[in-house]
Amino acid sequence: MLSMKNMKVGSRMIFSFGIVIFLMLGVGFVSFQMLRLLSKDINDIRQDFYVKVRITSKIAQEIGNQGQLSRDMLILHGDQLEALAARISASRDEVRRQYDLLTPMVKSGRGLELLGAVQGARAEYVKVLSEFLERVKDGRADSAKQFLNEVVREHRVRYASTMEDFIAYQEELMNKASVDAESKANTGVRATLLLSAAAITLAIYLGRALSKSVTLPVKAAVALAEKVARGDLTTIMDGYSGSNDEVGQLLHALKRMNESLVNIVSQVRVSANAIAIGSSEVASGSADLSQRTEEQASNLEQTAASMEQLAAAVQQNAMSSQTARKLASDASAVAADGGEIVGSVVSTMGEIAHSARRVEEIIRVIEGIAFQTNILSLNAAVEAARAGDQGRSFAVVAGEVRVLAHRSAEAAKEIKSLITDSVSRVDRGSELVADAGRTMDRIVEQASNVSSLITAISLSSEEQKSGISQVSDAVQQLDQVTQQNAALVEESAAAADSLRIQALRLSEAVASFRLPSKMLAPALGRCAHHT
Repeated sequence: MLSMKNMKVGSRMIFSFGIVIFLMLGVGFVSFQMLRLLSKDINDIRQDFYVKVRITSKIAQEIGNQGQLSRDMLILHGDQLEALAARISASRDEVRRQYDLLTPMVKSGRGLELLGAVQGARAEYVKVLSEFLERVKDGRADSAKQFLNEVVREHRVRYASTMEDFIAYQEELMNKASVDAESKANTGVRATLLLSAAAITLAIYLGRALSKSVTLPVKAAVALAEKVARGDLTTIMDGYSGSNDEVGQLLHALKRMNESLVNIVSQVRVSANAIAIGSSEVASGSADLSQRTEEQASNLEQTAASMEQLAAAVQQNAMSSQTARKLASDASAVAADGGEIVGSVVSTMGEIAHSARRVEEIIRVIEGIAFQTNILSLNAAVEAARAGDQGRSFAVVAGEVRVLAHRSAEAAKEIKSLITDSVSRVDRGSELVADAGRTMDRIVEQASNVSSLITAISLSSEEQKSGISQVSDAVQQLDQVTQQNAALVEESAAAADSLRIQALRLSEAVASFRLPSKMLAPALGRCAHHT
């Protein structure tokens, strides 16, 4: 106890709780070790001994089933006999699987010895059972029955006896592990109770010692704090020289707190007066700001009305642009149709010119024929003159042919002249029509450009409409914000007035503190300076 007085409170608590924690750790460690050993024993029982017994019991059950099925085979025939043979085969496969699980689990000397005996008996039993099945399969019922009763049953009994020995050994090990686990549990409980009792006894002793070393100095600190709580700041503290631990440091801190409170209260008195004056000025400024805010809100309302009118005008402009765009599109379509018609005329004129040139070629052929006919008629006249009277009629015909050839040549010349003039006129007309086609193409292009321009104007009008709508929304939001600001300004004025009232109340509250006389004069001087 005397040594604890010279220790820090933190060191006392660490020392006391450290001992208790150490004992509790000891209790926990002992409990953990006991639980670990118990868990191991229980795990051995559950996952080793019990599993071995369960597997061996399963094998014994299958052997019993095989015996029953073997007896049934002596009284059944045909498909039923084959079904029983299949069931015996499945049972033997199940026994084999169980042995595959059991064999790796047996590791001790006695267990391996007993398992070896079981395996030997099993091998002999499997051999005689196979012999029995062969006899049944061959139809030797009497021999199979005698073999079953005299040989197979004897080996099955020996096989079952070895398995019972193995099961008894595993049950003995399981009972021994259970007794060991119970003994360890009792030992762990006793050790835990003893250590817990020691920890509780030591904790009570250390708690009382720690309480006495702390509560007495704390009572002195509480008395000082109660004086401060009553507003009595006139107490001059001499400190606590009993110890230099945390409680002594607390009392020194309370002394500094008392001195700081004296300074703070004196400053608060001055500040409360200054706040009252400042809040009055803030209230006046807030009222002026409220008036200007209301004027600004009125101006924003007028601006919003103007923006609505502008939006209506832009909307009308957009509608007109859409109408003009439709008209321009229709004009462009008409011009395009005219261009197609002119193109058709150009094509037709070209075909006419081609036909005229073809006629001109035919006329040249006719002229050639007329020329040849004229020559032939001249030759015929010459020959008729040579013939005398006999060729006179032929000469008349030749003359008529020459006259006809001459007329044909004249007619061909006139037709050629007309065709040449027509071809010239058709060529001129083709050039004019081609010029008209190019002009129509330019008209179509200009109409398309005008339609694109009107479309751009329409889109621009839509964008202007959207922009003006956004500006109008922004102005309305600004109007709402301005109105909210006006409300906030009014609230600010009310808050400033409330602050002034609270400052007065604060001054009254601070006046309830009793200050040392040496601190009153400077505080009163600062109050007079601020006022």
